[in-house]
Amino acid sequence: MAQSETPNDTFTLNISGFGIKVERKIDGQTLAAIMTIIMGTDKPVAAAPDTKGTSGASSDGAAVQMSLREFLDGAHASRKPDQIVAIGHYITQIEGQANFSRDDVKARFAVAREPMPANFPRDFALAEKAGMIAEVHGKQGRHYVTKTGLAAIRRKFSKDKEK
Repeated sequence: MAQSETPNDTFTLNISGFGIKVERKIDGQTLAAIMTIIMGTDKPVAAAPDTKGTSGASSDGAAVQMSLREFLDGAHASRKPDQIVAIGHYITQIEGQANFSRDDVKARFAVAREPMPANFPRDFALAEKAGMIAEVHGKQGRHYVTKTGLAAIRRKFSKDKEK
């Protein structure tokens, strides 16, 4: 699979072999669903929202990256549980880690120059209770952002906005 040259999150899916040849343009959500199946994981694989230009080339050919601070600002994550979800998403989707721990998230608060939650265990538990993050099955202490968490990030943590 290769990302196409178009800037609107269109991907080109190529499958060939044993008498089959398929080439089709797909969107990021479809790619995420296909990757989840291909990777054989119960962890959803999803493209980061509002991260066009987070990596790759700019118009002048230079590499473009998005900092954690920029990501948090763009996600409008103002509550600490929301920031935990957004940081977890950044760790997995932008930094490329398979999953994250509580300590991974704690370390990123300093990176983003964001105050550490006064009660981190409570706020982490609230993000879990809301169903926005979950523990990876069989990997105690390792977490991922759920479909619910991704939806919250996409609507910028606003309950009245639907996307």
